[in-house]
Amino acid sequence: MEETRQERVRNVDVALAVLQYLANEQERIGLREAARLFSVPKSTLQRIFNSLQAKGVVRCDAVTKQYELDFGILTLSSRFLARNDLITAATPVLRTLRDQTGESVCLNVRVGLSILTVLQFESKEPLRWSLQVGVPYPLNAGAGGKVLSAFSGLSDSDLAAGLQPLANGWRVPLDTFRAELAQVRQQGYAVSHGEINPGVTALAVPVFRQREVVASLGLYALTERLPDSAIPGLLDALRLAAEQISSMLAN
Repeated sequence: MEETRQERVRNVDVALAVLQYLANEQERIGLREAARLFSVPKSTLQRIFNSLQAKGVVRCDAVTKQYELDFGILTLSSRFLARNDLITAATPVLRTLRDQTGESVCLNVRVGLSILTVLQFESKEPLRWSLQVGVPYPLNAGAGGKVLSAFSGLSDSDLAAGLQPLANGWRVPLDTFRAELAQVRQQGYAVSHGEINPGVTALAVPVFRQREVVASLGLYALTERLPDSAIPGLLDALRLAAEQISSMLAN
């Protein structure tokens, strides 16, 4: 019985790893390649794929015999987002913030050693830049990631593992990153220039649930449209919006 229980736990871990691979790598995978990648017997992986396919979460291409995500994955995310109190609280606040500032705004969370944008309202300007909702970004890239990293409590080894080259190819040393995070904690906000996309400036502040930072609230715009003189006023608007979200989460 104990071996059966351990096997079930192992199969759940493999199923999650498969889904994460298909989501992050944005490609298909065959049974043999998956068995090699996840160090699992093909027979076990076949049962896992069959189960996922029966739920509509993955599909198998009839020609290539490779697996990819299917539309059933959306039912999991849509139901979660519809019931999530953070998303519910943040949605009207972000919409108002976008309308007030005229620039794109977003809500970010940390998942492991990555940052995910889970909600976004884009600028109505003809020229704008937007993040990809649900796509992981490095811990050290962008103001939103720095805010979440600064208040994450992650160890130095985890921070080092989460470091990725910036958009300009520069690799951030761990000591430099730690110094940046210390400054973010001290001032309560982060500003970045061109770290995810050249020519884009981003601002971010923390969102609290009680005393825990659960998200970062960000604003980003083309650098040419965001002079340094405008940053203090936008940070004030971000802080007020973050306080509104935090207040709703506390109720």
